[in-house]
Amino acid sequence: MLEAAAAIGAPAIRVFGNSIRPGENMRVVIQRIAENVAPLAENAADLGVQILFENAGSFAAAKQWWWVWNQLDHPMVGMAWNVATAAAAGEPSMVSVPMLNSRIRLAKVADTIVGRGVGFLQLGDGDVGIEKFVQRLLGVGYRGYISVQWDRLWLPALAPADETLPEAAERLKGWLQAAIE
Repeated sequence: MLEAAAAIGAPAIRVFGNSIRPGENMRVVIQRIAENVAPLAENAADLGVQILFENAGSFAAAKQWWWVWNQLDHPMVGMAWNVATAAAAGEPSMVSVPMLNSRIRLAKVADTIVGRGVGFLQLGDGDVGIEKFVQRLLGVGYRGYISVQWDRLWLPALAPADETLPEAAERLKGWLQAAIE
C-alpha cells in the first residue's frame, strides 16, 4: 500500500488497528502494533507517505492510541481520527483531541445520536459534538483536512451525497469561521 500510494502521489494511507482477539491482552496487542509498524514507518519515511491509523473496534478511544504512539514515536505515523467512532465508545472530543493532539493528521466527522442506532444524521443534528470537535482541533493547532463521513455505499438508506454534503460543507465552514474569529 505504501509503494502504491507513493506511485500515485498520495500523502498517506489509512489502516485500522481494529480488534483484540478473545484471550488477548490489550498491552500485548499495543506492543505488537508498535513493533510491527516501526519498520513500516521507516519505509513510509523513505517513500514520503504517512501511515494513518483510524480508530475503530477495540481501538476506538484515544487512550489505546496514546500508548501505541508513546512506544512507536515516529513522525510518519499518526491518526485518521473519527470523532463519531470515539463518541460511540463514550469518549468526547474534550478527551481525545488534547490527548492525541498533533498525532491527528486527518479528522473524520459524522453525526448520529449516540447509543440509539439511528444511523448518520446531517452534521450538527446529532449529539456527537462536531462543532466542539472542530473548535478543539483548531485549539491544538490542527491545520489538516476534515473529511465528512457519509457511508451510503454501506448504508444504502442514507440520502444521496449530493443532497446532504452541500449542507454539511456549509455547516463545517461556519463552525471553522466561528472558531477562527
